[in-house]
Amino acid sequence: MSQVLLTGAAGFIGSRVARLLVADGYEVAAVVRPGAALHRLESARRGLHLAPADLDSPDDVRRVVAEVRPDLAYHLAWYTSPDSYVDSVDANIACLRSSLSLLRELLSAGCRRLVVTGTCAEYGLSSEPHSEAGPTHPRTMYGSAKLALAIAAMAAAAQTGAALTWARIFYLHGPGEDPRRRIPATILDLLAGRTVPVRGSDDVRDLLHVDDVAAALVALGASSHAGVANVCSGVPTTERRLLSVLAELTGGRVDDPGDDPGRPPSRTQGRPETLSGLGWRPAYDLAGGLADSVRWWKEGVPGGLTAPAGP
Repeated sequence: MSQVLLTGAAGFIGSRVARLLVADGYEVAAVVRPGAALHRLESARRGLHLAPADLDSPDDVRRVVAEVRPDLAYHLAWYTSPDSYVDSVDANIACLRSSLSLLRELLSAGCRRLVVTGTCAEYGLSSEPHSEAGPTHPRTMYGSAKLALAIAAMAAAAQTGAALTWARIFYLHGPGEDPRRRIPATILDLLAGRTVPVRGSDDVRDLLHVDDVAAALVALGASSHAGVANVCSGVPTTERRLLSVLAELTGGRVDDPGDDPGRPPSRTQGRPETLSGLGWRPAYDLAGGLADSVRWWKEGVPGGLTAPAGP
């Protein structure tokens, strides 16, 4: 049975990856920060070995890798506070430093299969869907730090003969997402009776339900693919379409004043070339995935957060 090390295990994506790995029969060491909230892991706890560790501590990293000695490692941990992760120099450099330390220990310990998560922000802007072999030109600190890790990690893995998949995740959503992020914040506004304005109505994003993201990462880990893999739907969704679906699902209202002719629309869409070749397909379409989140907020959520009852 394969030994798997998973960082970011208590997070939005990581907790779902943990459940899928346990269901597939893997022995999973879930790396969590000391004192981290573990409610997302409740449904998978029986099949997990919790491995408290501070990834900023070289001693903790060395210890946990030596204890687990994984055949397969997933590195998902990164700083993702919605109000600051994009531009924070200190947080992104700290994550880059700790990630390089972790990867060095994993490769030195003989781990030969790794899946590390990147971001579509590494690509920058383009009028065409991003290909996995396409150029990169990040415009944020977050995208730049992730790209720096990708370059170093893939080079180091190649030197040791390890197979490393760099999984570039596009825009995701789903139950349990931080309520400060765009889609849950919009759902809460609509449920509260607040009218949501449509801005940049022709802007395009590539949206994917978080359960589909987790399934994609598990599929990549089970493969022998080395190199970049886009984790995306490949389906373009305009801002107007997104808000229209959310308004229909919540019974809320949106205000669409039309496009600003002086502002060209932005576009972030990917081609899931590697995943399509592995036979992976999203289980959720846009409406089904958003309905899952709306239902979750309507029913009330763990931890005391509930959907607003009115304006």
